[in-house]
Amino acid sequence: MDFAWAVCAAMLFMCYKAFNLSDTGVYKSITMDFTPNQHRGKLNVIQSIIEGCKNLFTMLGGLLAEHLGIFNLFIIVAILNFLTLTPLIYI
Repeated sequence: MDFAWAVCAAMLFMCYKAFNLSDTGVYKSITMDFTPNQHRGKLNVIQSIIEGCKNLFTMLGGLLAEHLGIFNLFIIVAILNFLTLTPLIYI
């Protein structure tokens, strides 16, 4: 039973990542078209760091959910999202 659940979760995760990353090639192509030649290397480095951070924070979120519990983590994320959107109220 546990193995079947793990296989199902792995398949769902792969489908999620496939749909989530399906626009990456188009995004990079468009941004490279509008980026001057001397700055394309810098843009590649920044995009690579962003992609790496997404994967790192996904793993970190899973570890925090295991340690703190999913409800507590949800409350923490909701508070952080509210705090990041608060400056938009005053614009």
